[in-house]
Amino acid sequence: GLEVPVSIVWSERQKTLWGSCTVADGAVRVSTRLAGYPPWVLDYVIVHELAHLSVPDHSPAFWEIVSRYVHAARARGYLEAKSDGL
Repeated sequence: GLEVPVSIVWSERQKTLWGSCTVADGAVRVSTRLAGYPPWVLDYVIVHELAHLSVPDHSPAFWEIVSRYVHAARARGYLEAKSDGL
């Protein structure tokens, strides 16, 4: 039930974000820092960005969409642990 992006590309420019999207053109960018992470973490970041294509903010409606991903809580914890020092 997620929006379909126009593109999903790796980005070396994502130094402080795990991913980003441009709602206007449907482009999703994912940090190359995720390349060595477990696939369920990468999937979570993609789900997070795809949810923004429907809900551009971090409102309860946005988090309801993201929480449908079975590994959402686990992936968020993983990324929080990896974010220390950023």
